[in-house]
Amino acid sequence: MPLLNPELQSQPKTVDLLHAKEHFETLLEALRRSVLQSDGDTWLPPGWVNDSGDTPVAAICHRWTDIYKNGNAIPVHVTTGLLCGSPELVKSALALNDAKESLKQLIVALRDLLKPNELRDMLRTVGMAQHDLTKTYQRVTVLPHPIQAISWTWAVGHQKIEPITVRELRKRAMEQNDGVRDSILADLEPYADTTELARVKTRDLQLRANIQEILKGVMHPKQIVTPGPLLLNQSVLPTSIIWQPEPARDEQGRLLVPRRKTRSDQVLSTSPACAIDGVGYFAYLQKPKTAKRKVSDPLMKDA
Repeated sequence: MPLLNPELQSQPKTVDLLHAKEHFETLLEALRRSVLQSDGDTWLPPGWVNDSGDTPVAAICHRWTDIYKNGNAIPVHVTTGLLCGSPELVKSALALNDAKESLKQLIVALRDLLKPNELRDMLRTVGMAQHDLTKTYQRVTVLPHPIQAISWTWAVGHQKIEPITVRELRKRAMEQNDGVRDSILADLEPYADTTELARVKTRDLQLRANIQEILKGVMHPKQIVTPGPLLLNQSVLPTSIIWQPEPARDEQGRLLVPRRKTRSDQVLSTSPACAIDGVGYFAYLQKPKTAKRKVSDPLMKDA
């Protein structure tokens, strides 16, 4: 009997996804029980409303454990919150986070191997058709060290810059039809393959927390993104909690983004060097900082 290709043997299969999903859901249910049984101090933003009559602990639990599409929308007002957890509860949340990461990495690997419809069929086979993958992947934010103070701020209209090499953009251009491909390649003609352009993503709204973390008896300031409630590894709430309400919106529900002054040290060109599928890629006016960052070019990973 011929031996199987080792690469084929190592590729993830449906049974691997099923086991990862079952392990994840076992830990998710364990966290749900631990949170609902918790008697730790809680804090929710002023104005939090829940017509169902649920307790703050139940609302926080829902935010951490709701993983399904079109889930119960009653606790939508729980933008963030605080729950003081026991060491056992913290350990349960960290174990769940590890399971979330393993499940995510497995699905990412399958996405690279399978066609979109094949992946959908596999998710359906293991009972994940109704899973909202964004919710499934979202980790429980655990603060491992005690905090003395916390205050929130809203980042409105902030930009995230993602570098990508011209080599990768030329590769993407070859996937377009003839006319579009030729236009993109002409736009990229002045640039070498290894030149980096930048894709700019504008964040609509992001909630951040400024915390005073206690390490070996010394206070350390730190800023973190807070996509949901925070699990604190301490028995009592911080002595200082300062909340900022969500920024104002216009009649159409759009955020009122403050006008910012033009910087004298502008990093990117004002118009894109090229556009692919409606996404603009901009040239750097200044050399990007040499700090480690993710660059979209498989050929440069070992450079």
